[in-house]
Amino acid sequence: MTKSTLWAAVGLVVLLTPAMARAQLTPTVETTIDTLEAGVLTGFTQSFVFLEADEAPTEWTTSFASGSFDFDAYDVDDVVATVELEAVISLPLPIGIDLDIVEIGLADIVLTSVDPAGDIFEADLILRATTGTLGDPDAVTHSVTFSNLTDDAEITIEDLGVIPAPAALFSDLDFVLTFFDILDPDAGALDVVTTVSSALSEFESVELFDVTGDAGTDLFLRGDVDGNGTVSALLDSLRLLNWAFNGGDPLPCDDAADADGNNSVSALLDSLTILQWTFAGGIAPADPGPLECGVDPDGDGDGLLCEEPLDAGC
Repeated sequence: MTKSTLWAAVGLVVLLTPAMARAQLTPTVETTIDTLEAGVLTGFTQSFVFLEADEAPTEWTTSFASGSFDFDAYDVDDVVATVELEAVISLPLPIGIDLDIVEIGLADIVLTSVDPAGDIFEADLILRATTGTLGDPDAVTHSVTFSNLTDDAEITIEDLGVIPAPAALFSDLDFVLTFFDILDPDAGALDVVTTVSSALSEFESVELFDVTGDAGTDLFLRGDVDGNGTVSALLDSLRLLNWAFNGGDPLPCDDAADADGNNSVSALLDSLTILQWTFAGGIAPADPGPLECGVDPDGDGDGLLCEEPLDAGC
């Protein structure tokens, strides 16, 4: 088999290739996110498996339904992801058995432009090393765009047509993309939608993740409604009721006033929590509690913030 025939058999390289064959595009897609915690930049990995005779794809898009990309730690010409490719070509031999030829390729995704507004980031997918005939090192085979859209973050990888390929793959093809710490997910449900397109077909994969809320940044005592550094059942309850029903002064810290920790301030329920804890042995105000200053374990995404600095040790 010649070098050009081997290359045609592999069919892409590294990720995506032009396609004109039968409508069969059924890859296996698996996404792994390193850290599922809001407010913490994380890396992630996507693995793809194409089977022999699948249409060779031309474009790949992954959308994160909430969150954004952050490239503050990276400059132009920095590597932000790596790509590993393995193609297994089975060649039938006259003696009745198949000979498996394994081709391996490595590539980098390198930033080429960074949008000062933080909305669009461009990159090239550059082939770095191969075994056998997977292409020329340092060839730019695909363009990569990272977009911070209104409601989601999206990656698009598009074949540049540098490498000729057949309409359908002549080999099983596995590739893994490993992205560095560039994703900043929002708390809550995170849908990851991956779309692979060929000339004739489109395949979509939806994966669901749960991103925990990051800890808040404001220090406070739970139940310290007036912000004086101690929790007083009478004074703090009175301050809360006066604010709610008599037009009293704004509360210095909503998180502190949310004594039961349900992420909303209720004059009656939160006052009752403080009074029962003090006089009836009831459940203590929610974390961080009424005795030591701390942050809101549910994070700042609940909209309850401390508008004024608190006194006495916080």
